[in-house]
Amino acid sequence: MRSTPVRVLLVETAEGSPTLAMLSAIPGVVAERAAGYEEGLRRAVAGGHDVVLADWRIGDRLGIELLWDAVAGGCAAPVVLLGDDRDPDFDLDAMRAGAVQFLLHSELSPGVLEPTLRFAIGRKRAEDELRESRRRLATLLSNLPGMAYRCRNDPAWSLDFASEGSRELTGWDPADLVERAKVAWADLIHADDRPRVWQTVQAAISTGRPFEVEYRIRRRDGEERWVAENGRAVAGAGRAAVLEGFICDVTERKRAEAAVRRSGEYFRALIETAAEVFAVGNADGTLRYVSPAIERLTGAAPEAWLGTTLFARVHPDDRDAVRAAFDRALAEPGVPVVAETRLRHRDGGWRAVEVACRNLLDDPAVGGIVYNAHDVTERRGHEATLLRREQQWRALIERGQDIITVVRDTGEVGFASPSVERVLGYAPDALLGSYLFELVHPDEVPAVLDVFARAIEEPGRPERVELRMRHRDGTWRILETIVTSLLHDPAVEGIVVNSRDVTERKQAEEALAASRQQFLQAQKMDAVGRLAGGVAHDFNNLLTAIRGNAELLLLDLPAGAPGAEEVEEIRRAADRAAGLTRQLLAFSRRQVLQPRVFGLNAVVRDMEKMLGRLIGEDVALVTRLADDLAHVRADPGQLEQVVMNLAVNARDAMPSGGQLIVETRNAVLDEEMRRTFPYVVPGPYVMLAVSDTGHGMDRETRERVFEPFFTTKPAGRGTGLGLSTVYGIVKQSGGYIWVYSEPGRGTTVRIYLPSVAGGARPAGPAAAAAPARGGVETILLAEDEEPVRRLAREVLTRNGYTVLEAGDGEQALRVSERHPGRIDLLVTDVVMPAMSGRDLSALLAAARPALRVLYMSGYTEEAVARHGVLDPGTGFIEKPFTADALASAVRRVLDEAVAPGPRG
Repeated sequence: MRSTPVRVLLVETAEGSPTLAMLSAIPGVVAERAAGYEEGLRRAVAGGHDVVLADWRIGDRLGIELLWDAVAGGCAAPVVLLGDDRDPDFDLDAMRAGAVQFLLHSELSPGVLEPTLRFAIGRKRAEDELRESRRRLATLLSNLPGMAYRCRNDPAWSLDFASEGSRELTGWDPADLVERAKVAWADLIHADDRPRVWQTVQAAISTGRPFEVEYRIRRRDGEERWVAENGRAVAGAGRAAVLEGFICDVTERKRAEAAVRRSGEYFRALIETAAEVFAVGNADGTLRYVSPAIERLTGAAPEAWLGTTLFARVHPDDRDAVRAAFDRALAEPGVPVVAETRLRHRDGGWRAVEVACRNLLDDPAVGGIVYNAHDVTERRGHEATLLRREQQWRALIERGQDIITVVRDTGEVGFASPSVERVLGYAPDALLGSYLFELVHPDEVPAVLDVFARAIEEPGRPERVELRMRHRDGTWRILETIVTSLLHDPAVEGIVVNSRDVTERKQAEEALAASRQQFLQAQKMDAVGRLAGGVAHDFNNLLTAIRGNAELLLLDLPAGAPGAEEVEEIRRAADRAAGLTRQLLAFSRRQVLQPRVFGLNAVVRDMEKMLGRLIGEDVALVTRLADDLAHVRADPGQLEQVVMNLAVNARDAMPSGGQLIVETRNAVLDEEMRRTFPYVVPGPYVMLAVSDTGHGMDRETRERVFEPFFTTKPAGRGTGLGLSTVYGIVKQSGGYIWVYSEPGRGTTVRIYLPSVAGGARPAGPAAAAAPARGGVETILLAEDEEPVRRLAREVLTRNGYTVLEAGDGEQALRVSERHPGRIDLLVTDVVMPAMSGRDLSALLAAARPALRVLYMSGYTEEAVARHGVLDPGTGFIEKPFTADALASAVRRVLDEAVAPGPRG
């Protein structure tokens, strides 16, 4: 679970509970048990544990009580409660009590406990980090000389939050302003200032800009103070807006400003030198004072403006708006009205100007309409540029393929780009305010929390992580993610999470790797098969001589003669060796099959009793056979061997008993399967599956399971050829075989054989071989292996035939030329040096057209067919053969001769 051990305290009273064993089976977990309420409480409070697991009932006490007492005693570890189905409302009560998770005993397993522990530890870490973040924020706010706030835009400006600075600023505690609401913020504002403050805030909300306003408040002790407020709307519009900002005491500054205003000369100096334009006009709009800055703005001296009106000097398109602003100022004395217009410069161009108009006709110090104008031409140009850039970035974000998410330091989602719906299925608005880590796969939450922690520690530095996130449909998508903390950036104030969906790419990479591995495995199996086939072929020649000579020797020895038993043992050993070579030939797909059309269900039903005896009473045999199963063309005897070998392996994998399931059904291997397994030929197949509930196999064993002589059994308990034989039979029958297995989850072997096209009928049983008889014909024997040739000559001679010998094809041709009489039969090996048996037969047929041929070979029929033999009516005998088999084959070929005619 993590590099350091996870210490778990299990509090329960029942002896022999399997929960402790499950915990101990999880890698990286150190579990301890407290047998009782008092011991559990004492050890939970003492600490030293990462997670506490407590039974719902601990003797005559409840796990909830332990949770309460442990938390009261200072227990820092998260608590998980374990209950039974008989406890109603167990889950609801557990969560109300403060448990991080609740589990039923009936559902416990290492696979359930491990993610639960990971979730509990991750949640505890996240909660600790959240508390620390809030503590730092509270400390920061409590040390600022002013009050931070969050309020609703209702008539009372009801506060949802006020920092500790409210006490110094207003004399009221934060709780008096928020929870107890003893006084509304609007009531603290001086009655004369409330309309102005309201107008300023509403104007800022309507334009979407931050606002700055100064006004008077009355403290709790009755003292009147000036404050400056900087704020902005963070959500909503109009009355629904939520405002955040900061308010500080500016009383002393205001007093200083009043002193400055009392100094007329100083005031005039400020006005005369200011970069902004100041002007004073009459109620009819005519100007009676204009500051020198007007010349910098328009190129015209102040005197040129005196006696004129502002309406006559602005851009014609702006006159109505400027007149309307002037009228509003007249109607609301003291309230500044802001308007934006254009003034013509002497050079013919137009300058953008922001004008604030305020009615101070009743102010004896002014007695007029005050105008404050400043040039915003460049600012508007910058704003237009920024707006274009903002639109460009917004278009990129909204149309981009990647997900852009902004997360607050609490983990809540503050922004999600539209692409989140395409990738994860969630509407962007649906994610706002949700906890991002709830969508992350539980296995990856700790790693993701670490990445976020590193990003926060190093603002601006991107941190990369690959994670899985839950799609709305419940599936998991793989995302490559870059996490960058911009909490320090006022434009963002969050953690930016940029995620790209790489699920398909990852799946394609995994499929490509699996396909490459399968291709290499197939190459390896083919190479091993060729080696095994070659060894078996050479060994068959040796076994032919050993077994045949032992058989002849037994025929010559009288019953009970000394040495007869030893010779019989030699023959039996040769038979066992021949069985091994047949298995090697089966694996290399070079054995001789006798295929016919039949139904697999019949084979399985015929074997049920035998399989029951084979697997034993402690293993239950279950068959699930499809009623409409198609036929296949294969060797039934070989497929019986396949089922038997798989059943034996399954039995050995279930030493304590279990279940063996044999299943058949029709299947189709399509193009999608071919993309995974490129060697597959798409089409209809019959599936045979053999499954067990045994101990299963790991990946390394699965990859080698079909190799000859590979076995996991102890020495002396298997040759390692069982599954390699199964593999060869299936492949030689044109089918495919796959193994599905995991440690502790049993094994399933699925075999797919091509189904026979409609209308095919199962073939009947093969005719029994006739007993061997001798003869007087002349036989030309061509065999390059001297021991095999000597054996064949002896067998044929004993059966009355005249035998002419040759060590290869060229020698056989010379023997035929020198022999004046007829030759009835050519017995020849298929593969010989310099000349094959087929070529030899063709050359002899020119001079002796009635010559019959019997071929010998240790290869399969398929291999022999590649040398041009096994045409209809062609005789063939497979090595190693017995004396009777050779004699019967010779007699059968001779008896199949055509009607009498001239012989060679």
